[in-house]
Amino acid sequence: MNTLKKKYNKKSRYAFVLGLIIGIIVFIAIYGISIINPTNTEWLLHSDDIEGSIDLTQHYMGWVYYRDTPWTFPIGLTEGIYNEPVSVVYTDSIPLFAIFFKIFSGILPNAFQYMGIFGLMCYALMGGFGALVTRRYSHNIIVNVVSSSFFVLSPVLLNRMFLHTALSAHFLIVAAIVLWLYRSKIKHGSYIWLWIVLIAGGTLINAYFTPILFGILLCSILQDIVCGERIRNCVMLLILPLVITLICAWIIGMFYGETNASGSGGLDILSFNLDALFNPMTYATDFGHFTHDFREISYSSIVRNFPLVTPYQNEGFAYLGLGMLILIVVAVVILIAYIIRRIVFNSNIRKDNVIRANNRPISKQDKKKIISYIVALLVYFLVFTLLAMSPTWTLGQKEILSIPWPDLIWNLLSTFRSTGRFIWPVYYMIMSIALLIPTYIFIRHRKETYVNNLFLHTNVLLVEKWIVTIIMLLCLFVQVIDLSSAIKQKHFDFHKEVVYESDLQSPLWEKVANKCDKIVVYPPSQDLYWDGISALTFEIFAKEHDMSMNMTYMSRDLTDFADEKTREEFEDRANGKTLPTHMYLFLSANEDELPDKDKYNLNYYLIDGYIIGLDKNIKIRDDM
Repeated sequence: MNTLKKKYNKKSRYAFVLGLIIGIIVFIAIYGISIINPTNTEWLLHSDDIEGSIDLTQHYMGWVYYRDTPWTFPIGLTEGIYNEPVSVVYTDSIPLFAIFFKIFSGILPNAFQYMGIFGLMCYALMGGFGALVTRRYSHNIIVNVVSSSFFVLSPVLLNRMFLHTALSAHFLIVAAIVLWLYRSKIKHGSYIWLWIVLIAGGTLINAYFTPILFGILLCSILQDIVCGERIRNCVMLLILPLVITLICAWIIGMFYGETNASGSGGLDILSFNLDALFNPMTYATDFGHFTHDFREISYSSIVRNFPLVTPYQNEGFAYLGLGMLILIVVAVVILIAYIIRRIVFNSNIRKDNVIRANNRPISKQDKKKIISYIVALLVYFLVFTLLAMSPTWTLGQKEILSIPWPDLIWNLLSTFRSTGRFIWPVYYMIMSIALLIPTYIFIRHRKETYVNNLFLHTNVLLVEKWIVTIIMLLCLFVQVIDLSSAIKQKHFDFHKEVVYESDLQSPLWEKVANKCDKIVVYPPSQDLYWDGISALTFEIFAKEHDMSMNMTYMSRDLTDFADEKTREEFEDRANGKTLPTHMYLFLSANEDELPDKDKYNLNYYLIDGYIIGLDKNIKIRDDM
């Protein structure tokens, strides 16, 4: 036992491995092991049956199309879901994993998915980096386990996992905090390379992590500058990760083609509400055909829900959990008591015959370091919180302030229109500080030196450590109880049997597939975003029958570009050009709204509730 303890105390990696194990155990306890099976794809084809969201199906189908796309450059381009190749970035199919597994596509099973593996990795790494937070100042295994468990049991992670799978990589944010926390222990060159790997890797998982990680890096650089670090080193720390990240983004096709990320709607409603840190309520979206409803979800068994201005503020969901909220209060009390004690100690230090090594007077260098952290953290909290709230500040159901931003700023921020997500770095920093304060003050690994009464002070110290450790354990217990109902619901959702059955049941669809090679959604193809279930139904149908689509449901709206090409195609048809292999899909049109079939040489059919148009040379039955 002593040997194991010595090994654990000697190497931080043992704490990291312990955290990995905790993350794996929690993931399997919630989601089970069947979704980790790479050949189990059924649950991904009908994700609206699990939590009401269709996005997971979109992410999986993006990988399926990308896998069968020939290698090209940029290497992240996907064919078959749009008129032109489009980057795998815009299907949220986790480009890093998609590219890696595409390399081995030839030896992989026909039905293959990595979403479950990615989810397991997110929980494992969250546990690992979560343990390293308190490991910075304590070798106490109980404290490290508590720290890891709090991060793994994050309500925000529980909410996001398999809703927007790529955005569940919250371990990246915690890893950035850990990297900053261990700054003084890492050589400058290694520190730069670690940031390069972290930010470039985060960009290859989901672009939302790019500004978040760069924001944390900038705060680290600010702290270095205040501490007197050489400007050259600070510039290199910023420029190298920026250059490498831009190269990686270019290689995967993030800047390729007609994609226009700016100007997207929703910037003013997909935001953070000021009560979100205490509010356990969020909304799930239940998709239907041309409808979607919002369903309230509570992530607390104890704390009551507070209404929001709009259900779309589910993007700013940031409930900390009752156990963490209690720990924050405890940490604040401990910090205030510690500051008072230090002030009293410093004023009486010459009169006191009992001097602790850890209670030495604060030096000028220490003061400078403390000030640098305070400045950097203030900027950190201020900037990320303002980004998350902007441009409309809300508290509960009230709008406090609306900022009329210029078009330039509006379009720039619209690139990341779900601004509520920028509260995540604030969220995890609050958790880190709440865990670090009691750890640093009472439980950190330190050697005490006393001039007088060594026995008395040693025992007082031990009592303090155990009291604080027990309080942290109790807070973790409260956190588990508070989240129990949400965890049970997740467990139920992911353990029920889900069997995909297409809405396209008529045998006529097989006749259509035998005659056509492309599905063209007739304008306005914006209907795809109001009827995402139909969009994905036809996307799956198209893939099964080696067909392509002119447009489908993606994370970025390309419908204006698609509609322009479709109108040009119909003008060509009116001028006598034949396109016999195209099937036209009219998602929301009534019979009276259909284009003139004689003018465009088309027959119309109603099949399973869908109106389609086929060239008159194709006959599958009597037309409408």
